[in-house]
Amino acid sequence: MKEGIDSEMENENLFQLTAKQSAGLTDDLSVHQRELEKTRNRYMDLYDFAPVGYVTLDEKGVIREANLAGAAMLGIERDFLLSQPFSKFVHGDDHDHFYLCLRKLMATKTRGVCELRLVPPQGTAIHVHLEAVAVGEEETGGAEIRAVIHDVTAHRMTEKALKFESFAVMTGGIAHDYNNLLSMILGNISLARDETGPESHIAGFLQDAEEASLRAKDLTHRLMLLSKESAPQKRAISIKETLETCAAKLPPASNYRLMLSIARNLRPVLHDPYQLKYAIKNILVNAMESMPDGGILTLKAENTFIGETFKNSLAALGHGEYVKISISDQGMGIPRENISKIFDPYFSTKKGGVKKGTGMGLATAYAVTAKHGGQINVQSTVGTGTTVSIYLPVLESETEKALFTTPMDKSEIKKILLMDDEEMLRKLVQEMLNRLGYEVQTARDGAEAVRLYQTQKTTGTPFDVVILDLTIKDGMGGVDTLKKLKAIDSEVKAVVSSGYFDDPVMSDFRAYGFCDAIPKPYQVAELKSVLEKFKAV
Repeated sequence: MKEGIDSEMENENLFQLTAKQSAGLTDDLSVHQRELEKTRNRYMDLYDFAPVGYVTLDEKGVIREANLAGAAMLGIERDFLLSQPFSKFVHGDDHDHFYLCLRKLMATKTRGVCELRLVPPQGTAIHVHLEAVAVGEEETGGAEIRAVIHDVTAHRMTEKALKFESFAVMTGGIAHDYNNLLSMILGNISLARDETGPESHIAGFLQDAEEASLRAKDLTHRLMLLSKESAPQKRAISIKETLETCAAKLPPASNYRLMLSIARNLRPVLHDPYQLKYAIKNILVNAMESMPDGGILTLKAENTFIGETFKNSLAALGHGEYVKISISDQGMGIPRENISKIFDPYFSTKKGGVKKGTGMGLATAYAVTAKHGGQINVQSTVGTGTTVSIYLPVLESETEKALFTTPMDKSEIKKILLMDDEEMLRKLVQEMLNRLGYEVQTARDGAEAVRLYQTQKTTGTPFDVVILDLTIKDGMGGVDTLKKLKAIDSEVKAVVSSGYFDDPVMSDFRAYGFCDAIPKPYQVAELKSVLEKFKAV
């Protein structure tokens, strides 16, 4: 009996020991599970809140997993992102490249890198580097691709800006000499045409040469306009006149009709007529090209007020009065993914060639508008048409408004002093001025110009106008020369001229004491127009 009781006690003790051991094991498992859970949460936080995107794709390119950053780059909530094809978010032009990368990864099971543009459902395209590796079925139960997405948009924009800036610096460096050469070419062609007359058999050749030279002049100015240093030469000229000139110089076509609508009470805008004409002309030409089957092209100008209702689309503009210039077409429209890129100088949907151009025109229009303190807004519907609106600030200060009403002091002009360091150009312009009826003396630098001016004033036969080249090699240029001339004669009338037409002196010549500016290369008609502003009425 005692043995039975002892046996039961032993069994009970063994049961209790086993229970304690089980409880201890359970406690250990709970601790390990909690640690695993903490580790998992830490890594999930790192995964979700990483500054780069993570996505997992199956062998067909369907999204199976993504972190928060990846979902943000693709522009859609993560819950709605899964099971969608990654290609849905790839820019149409990059589809082939994406599928090629996908097939290569699956075939080699190695790490690969490709650059793509992603287009979120709402928003603008971004440039990304996709670093991916394919994982085999033995590891995952099914082939898949794990990828890291790096947004390199800012880097790409910086690269473009640096290229663009270096391009502008290079262009500015050759502009002076190039424009001097063009001045001599255009001037001599003009004189030759006067000598031969329109009936001459070589008149047509000279006209073709002149047109080609003018295109070269236009190209130089176009390149310089893209430079951030290219300040507009703002004038007190009616913007109505500028717009009417743009409309009159549109290339002829029988399949479109131009509607011109300019408000009678249009507010004054201080602007560079050359730059603004060029900007508007390029938008008009693009609008025409978007209507191969014809349609109505509308050029409209009106006063408008920018207030709170425009704070999103016109965020760069402050509240106030503006002149709104709108160019509308009935063309093909612009795809949503291209809207943000149409003013990029490196983007073009045109094929290269003399007729089609390079696509820089809209980039120039954007740059010109920005330099006038304005902004461009684009609204487009594919298949319906596009409206490009330019907003320009109106004149507010009384001083600027007076520019439209205060005439230049005028007097009789007979004697002119011309300063330029290029001998051929001095001879050419002297001949131009002689043919216009002026008596001319020339100087190669500032020191010689000052001596001549002093001599003529002392003898009682002063110069009526001086034309001064802004930059003189190895000598005193236009600005310093004018200072010395003003010390001799405070009423001296001076015109500044330069191949560096983007120089601040050319755009703000009055601040430096000049009465007017004439950029090189110029022709007889342009020279005549500037000098006639000084003549008595």
